[in-house]
Amino acid sequence: MKNKRSIIVVVLVLAGLLIWKGSEALFSEKRQLVFEDKNAIILQDESLVYQINSDAKSVGEFIEKHQINLGEEDLVYPEKQEKLLPGMTIEIWRNKRFEIDVDGKVIEHNTFRKTVEQALADAGVELGHLDKVEPTRKGIINGGDKIVVTRINVENVAVKKEIDFEVIEKDDPKLQWRKQEIEQEGEKGEKIIEYKITYKNGKEISKEVISSETIKKPIAKIVTIGSKISVGKVKTGVASWYRYTGKLTCASRIFPRGTWLRVTNNENGKQVIVEVKDFGPALSTGRRIDLEAVAFEKIASLGKGLVNVKVEEILQ
Repeated sequence: MKNKRSIIVVVLVLAGLLIWKGSEALFSEKRQLVFEDKNAIILQDESLVYQINSDAKSVGEFIEKHQINLGEEDLVYPEKQEKLLPGMTIEIWRNKRFEIDVDGKVIEHNTFRKTVEQALADAGVELGHLDKVEPTRKGIINGGDKIVVTRINVENVAVKKEIDFEVIEKDDPKLQWRKQEIEQEGEKGEKIIEYKITYKNGKEISKEVISSETIKKPIAKIVTIGSKISVGKVKTGVASWYRYTGKLTCASRIFPRGTWLRVTNNENGKQVIVEVKDFGPALSTGRRIDLEAVAFEKIASLGKGLVNVKVEEILQ
C-alpha cells in the first residue's frame, strides 16, 4: 500500500512539471507575436472600388496619406474629420462638368450623378421613350463628355383628301363630229388617310400610310362626243409624209389652214383625221397631201413612203 502511494505522488509531480513547462513555453510564444495596427478600408471612387489597408486615424488623414486627388468641388463621405474604423467604406463623389447638345442648343452642366441618364435628369433634360442618346443612357458620365440627345417623335395624323372623278366618253353618231355634250356632271369623292409620321429633331424623316377610308364615293362625269361627219369637198391622189409638228396635222395646197380632213388609205381602208397646219406639198411633186409622220403611220408604214388616198373635207 505504501509503495502504491509513492508511485502516485511521483506521477503527480511529473505531471505538474510538464504542465508548468508547457505554460512557460506558451507565454514565451505570446510575447513574440507582432500585431499589425492597420484597418482594411473600402474606397469607392465613382465606379472604381479599392480595398486599402491603412493605419490612418481619420478619413482626412486617409485621403492625404494615400495621395487621393480631390477636386475643389468633389465630395467625400463620411466627412474628413470622421474617425476611421475597420471595414469602413469611404465614397468619393466627383463633380463632373459636361455638355448636352439638345433641342438645337448646347448646355453646360455640373453633376455628381454617375450615369448619362441620371446626369440628364439632374440637368432638367427630360427624355422621351423614343429619344436616342449618345453615349447610351446607362453609360457612365465622365468630366468633359458631350451628350447628344436626338429627339424622336411619332404621331398619327388623319388627312382628308379628294378623290378625282372618272370621265366617261360616249360616242353619239347623231351628234356633229367633235361636238361635246355633258350628260352628267362629275363630282369628287372624299377619303380619310391616316399617316404615321416620324420626326427627328422636329424634321419629318418618314411618312407611312396606316389606313385609308372612303367617306364619299366620286361620281363619274359622262360626256357625249359626236361622231357624225358631214363631208364637203372630196379629193383623191397620192399622200406622202414629213416630220414637223409631231401631231395629227398635214400640209395642203387645196384646203386652207384650220380645215379638218379625213384621209383614207385606198389600199387598206384605214383612216386618220388631221388638221391642215402647213402649205404643200410642192405642185411639181403631183402629190395631193403631205401628212405629218405620226398621222401617216395611222394608215401605212413610213417605209411605204407614198400611198393612194381619198381626202374628205369635214364640215364642222
